[in-house]
Amino acid sequence: MPHAPVTPATLAVFLVIEGALGTVFRGVPPFANTPIQPEGLLKQDVRAGLGLTDSGITLLYKVDNTEILFDLAGENATVWFSGADWAAAGVLFEQVLIRKFGDAAVAAQVEEPTGGRRLDVRTYHVAPADTPRAAILSMTVGKPDAEGADQMFFIRVFPQERVS
Repeated sequence: MPHAPVTPATLAVFLVIEGALGTVFRGVPPFANTPIQPEGLLKQDVRAGLGLTDSGITLLYKVDNTEILFDLAGENATVWFSGADWAAAGVLFEQVLIRKFGDAAVAAQVEEPTGGRRLDVRTYHVAPADTPRAAILSMTVGKPDAEGADQMFFIRVFPQERVS
């Protein structure tokens, strides 16, 4: 994936798969080997304005005038952006997730009409056999076919210890 042209969707998917899940399953630093460098860190008051009230760091990346945000709060991670190729991000994410983690499974899928917005929310469970860790991923994508849909892509990653 790092050899593909960098678009907002490819960078967001890279940050989830290689950054967030790479940290959970392989102990790789979350910002190692990113195809582009971040523009900088958001200050805590800016994070609070985005509703990120816990301690953590949020990196800002820019691709083709689109801002992609990568937030880490402890082991939990969130990656999101809006506009640009947002509709392609969900499809690309699922393709890369299955290629990298063949055991990934959709645990739930709902369409949420929220305040006039239509969102597709999918929850995935990833638990590679070669690690004691697992992760729950929640992906929210605006419905591209919905009138007035939010043009957004949003993923949260919640690591867990495997339950026997």
